[in-house]
Amino acid sequence: MKVKVEQPTEAQVNSGRNLSIIAHVDHGKSTLTDSLIQRAGIIAESNAGDARFMDSRKDEQERGITIKSAGVSL
Repeated sequence: MKVKVEQPTEAQVNSGRNLSIIAHVDHGKSTLTDSLIQRAGIIAESNAGDARFMDSRKDEQERGITIKSAGVSL
């Protein structure tokens, strides 16, 4: 399946929004974040949900949990 990623208009680029994802343990925060990052074209669709893109610390990757908050611009 190919996903067509269109370039944003200038109005879209200048209308930024802040978003925070807050939920209990094991309720899909990392999966949701990976999916949003995939839709923005940063990671491949096949990696969405498994990439744990925001877990950059070694201990987070080893334990499979998110310890520290992180930000990303989409």
